[in-house]
Amino acid sequence: QYSFLGCAMHFGNRIKRGREQRGMSRSQLAALVGVTPNAITNYETGVSFPKAPVLCALFGALCVDANFLFQDYLPTEPKKGK
Repeated sequence: QYSFLGCAMHFGNRIKRGREQRGMSRSQLAALVGVTPNAITNYETGVSFPKAPVLCALFGALCVDANFLFQDYLPTEPKKGK
C-alpha cells in the first residue's frame, strides 16, 4: 500500500517538468486537460492531486505514461514471499 500524500511534490515536479519540456504554459496545459490554470499550479506544487479523468488527460497532454509521473512511488525491489 502506497500513500501519495507525502510524495505529491515529486509528482507535481514531474508534471511541471513534462509541461516545460513541451514548451507549454500552465494555461495551455489546463486547456488541454479541462481544468483551470490554478488547478495545474496546485498539482505542480502538491496542494492537490488530480482526479482520475484529469490524470489520464495529463498522460496524453504531456505525452507520458504513468511510469513517468509515478516513478517515485514504484517499488525498487520485489517483495519477498511470506
